[in-house]
Amino acid sequence: MTGAVLPLTLRRQELSQDDGGHACWREIVEPASYACAQTALLLCDVWDRHWSRGATGRVDAMVPRMNEVATAARDSGVLIVHAPSGTMDFYEGTPARQRAVECAPVA
Repeated sequence: MTGAVLPLTLRRQELSQDDGGHACWREIVEPASYACAQTALLLCDVWDRHWSRGATGRVDAMVPRMNEVATAARDSGVLIVHAPSGTMDFYEGTPARQRAVECAPVA
């Protein structure tokens, strides 16, 4: 999809002061858009299981929505990057790992 644009709503919190001078977090919401062909979605440490049952449960709860988002992003031309930590030996010699190794560096 050449020329496709990904519209996003960016949210962040900024430490501020209320009218009484007390510290509080203020939500900042800003619209943004990015060219799909120049955008990547990084999925970091999305495991099938983890030594911590709690971590596995949290990921299990997030995965259905993450899958919807990743599918929509992929269909729009966004690059999906899976970034597991501490498990790269498992992928040694696989075609997907070789393609990642052969990618040109981006400055």
